[in-house]
Amino acid sequence: MIPLQVQRFIYRPGRRLYGIIVEAFSKPGVLASISSIMAERGLDILYSTALAVEAGERGGIIFLIDFTDSDVTPQAIAEELKALDFVEDVTIIEPVVDGFLIDDATFPIMLGRRRALILDDGMLRGIFISFR
Repeated sequence: MIPLQVQRFIYRPGRRLYGIIVEAFSKPGVLASISSIMAERGLDILYSTALAVEAGERGGIIFLIDFTDSDVTPQAIAEELKALDFVEDVTIIEPVVDGFLIDDATFPIMLGRRRALILDDGMLRGIFISFR
């Protein structure tokens, strides 16, 4: 099995990390088109997640990207993506410091239609032990 990673941050010292959030209308090929643009520019997608929506509805795709080995800027990619007919908006997530990227643009965390809280197993154990 492959574990599900819920990446809210990435730390890679010495790397040019940026996040890009694409708000787009769902139709076949959207993810492939966006990924192809990034691949053609030599960008390494470290993490991505997409909101599943019905065809024709607006959803979001989050990309955490390593720009280190590419000459392209996040702003240039954002402009190129905005030119696609199915893209409504593009937001760039800037690194906190070089090599440290936090997704602070997508909030709240949702599980279906309900707000969710992510706790690691150590925190969860601590909560249960303190209630004893």
